[in-house]
Amino acid sequence: MPKLPKKSRQKYEPACYIGIDPGKKGALAFIFEAEECLQEVWTIGMPETPRDLLHCVNRADANLPPRTTMYVALERVGARPGDGNVGMFNFGMGYGRLQMVALLLTNTNVGASTNKERVLNVSPKTWQNGLEIEPRVQHTHTEKWKNREGEIVDKPCGGETVTQWKKRLAEIADSLFSSENLLVTAKSRDRADALLIAEYCRRYYIGELK
Repeated sequence: MPKLPKKSRQKYEPACYIGIDPGKKGALAFIFEAEECLQEVWTIGMPETPRDLLHCVNRADANLPPRTTMYVALERVGARPGDGNVGMFNFGMGYGRLQMVALLLTNTNVGASTNKERVLNVSPKTWQNGLEIEPRVQHTHTEKWKNREGEIVDKPCGGETVTQWKKRLAEIADSLFSSENLLVTAKSRDRADALLIAEYCRRYYIGELK
């Protein structure tokens, strides 16, 4: 099970590490640190409208001390096969907004010339490997199964279901941040990815990734 690495002893300015898990069921997670101490961790469900998203940015800025440096890791994902043209367009619009949010957040307290250096676009495989998370167990075989319509179909077996995989990620996040009870509801499990992405962001920028 991954563990929080030991902090370096060098003194640094307050910093906030933000993980963004795109999608309607995604979330934003914030890890605030100052003077080598973990100060606060919180998550926000993905805002439904651009106005709500902008409000989230403003609230994050207002809740942090002056001169806090912000770092953002945005998960790099694409539209799912079968979404159709409209679905792909809507996904692209939403992802573009999140990219803009990442730039706005990192440009809140510093000059625009440096903000791109503090925004990461990371694939799921990259942040999971960085946190030493074992990959999802793939299905090993299929079995015949009768669906609700009475049709005989092939059902994948022998691996982790999406629910089991998400629960394992939530358990890992819970072990890293014991003050966060992420296993209470399915909704809170949806926010575990964002929290783990934020932790990857933190380790990346303080140089603690292997």
